[in-house]
Amino acid sequence: MRKAFVIFSLVLIFLAGCAKDDVNEKETAKKEDSPIVNEESGNKETEDKEESVQEENVEESENQEKDLDQFMGINLKEYRPNVGAKKTFTENGYPVFTEEVIAANEQFVQMLVQLGGNQTTQIYKWTGSEITLVFEERSLEDPKKSLLDGFEQMANPEMLIGDSAVWEMVENSSLEKVPYGELKDVIVVRKVTDEVVNEKTTYTRFFAPGLGLVKETYSLTGENGYSAESVLGEVK
Repeated sequence: MRKAFVIFSLVLIFLAGCAKDDVNEKETAKKEDSPIVNEESGNKETEDKEESVQEENVEESENQEKDLDQFMGINLKEYRPNVGAKKTFTENGYPVFTEEVIAANEQFVQMLVQLGGNQTTQIYKWTGSEITLVFEERSLEDPKKSLLDGFEQMANPEMLIGDSAVWEMVENSSLEKVPYGELKDVIVVRKVTDEVVNEKTTYTRFFAPGLGLVKETYSLTGENGYSAESVLGEVK
């Protein structure tokens, strides 16, 4: 009888141990599953935050462009020259250089400037709120090939018109007369540099609706100072 009682007690202890092990296994499994759920939740929260930040950045960029447009009262895209247009600039009645529009898309305009035997490809970021020179390269193998689908922007782009332009806007509704004709609502921007020691060099550019650049002046002060002016003479 005593032997049977001992055996019965051992069976109870064994069953209790099994039950305890089963509970521990369930708790362990629950703990192991828990981080996965938290990680997925965390990833989702992170993705939601990133999407929210991206949306805020886009909205902020759009608002900045709208604010700039309201400040200037103009849409700079209206000042783009047409693709295929070839403009001839003259100085004192003689041809100096040509500017041909090679390609354009929503963001950029590609041009080919020819001065004598030199050909320079320029690409401008030309949106409703800014005009920035972002690419410039001389003597490309095929200068009339569009590069807009895959070009590398220059390290130091030069903003001519925009919220952080290095050029100063001095007029946004000027009336200008050039050999090509009388032009209204011309934007005038200016940059003064000290690239020549102890002298001031002043560059001024004029942009007209539907034509882009229509006039460019250059002046250097000092004993050896001089000035030059190139104006739009013809558009083909």
